[in-house]
Amino acid sequence: MVIGLVVLFAIWPHMLFTSVARKLHLGAFAESGLAWGAEALWIEFLLVLMIAANGGAAFLRALYLGEPGRATGARTLRVCAVAALPVTLAATTAMAVTSQDGSPEQAFSSSAQTTVQSPTRQAIMPPQGIPDEAQSAAVVRVLRGDGVRVRFRETGKVRTVRLAGVRAPKGQECYASESTASLRAVLAPGARVWLIANSDNDKTPPAMFLWDDHTGSLVNEHAITYGSARVARTELAGERLRDFVEQEEHAKAIKIGIWSATACPR
Repeated sequence: MVIGLVVLFAIWPHMLFTSVARKLHLGAFAESGLAWGAEALWIEFLLVLMIAANGGAAFLRALYLGEPGRATGARTLRVCAVAALPVTLAATTAMAVTSQDGSPEQAFSSSAQTTVQSPTRQAIMPPQGIPDEAQSAAVVRVLRGDGVRVRFRETGKVRTVRLAGVRAPKGQECYASESTASLRAVLAPGARVWLIANSDNDKTPPAMFLWDDHTGSLVNEHAITYGSARVARTELAGERLRDFVEQEEHAKAIKIGIWSATACPR
């Protein structure tokens, strides 16, 4: 609880300005720049308070206002310049990272689109071992042990998806926080993933199979293998069901995750 409040206190500007940017439909570049710029300014403000509280008032005065005797206009410009530095660095870095998932064609005129079309299509093909029909997306945030919020590369839409064939503890259920932490360790914000909708996909949020771009592993199966979730047998069939059940039985046998004797009192 306390840790959650501390994290919320530290990142609320990022959350607020991300929400504002999305409501205004500013796009991924502007969203990243605005959110991380606000976060950098907030962190700088907190650092100023900490330094001042520890007897660093003279240092801060010299940093922000310069030597005594400067004109008011010069002092104001210096304050703005010092405050804008972390904002500029954060916004530039965030937009550079965002550009990796952006469409290169947007930076060229229509006459140049033909030149970059083929390499771009090659660049977004799934790695070996992942089905060609999988959709590319970036992780926005892991919500729980079987729920992830992602931004699809082609459309830019953000959606919440559920890991097909997986049932993780949630809310106040035993092992819910550990299950969420386990998935977050695999899917960091910004990580590229590949998704295919489950054939039985008439529920909300949609159930999908999700692969990690870096390792090529099926994240759904990872949750079962490490005991952070159970198999949702009604969502699977055939070889996929047999594989998931086999991994679950192995997790039970070695008593890992929710199957550990100390994880959930029985």
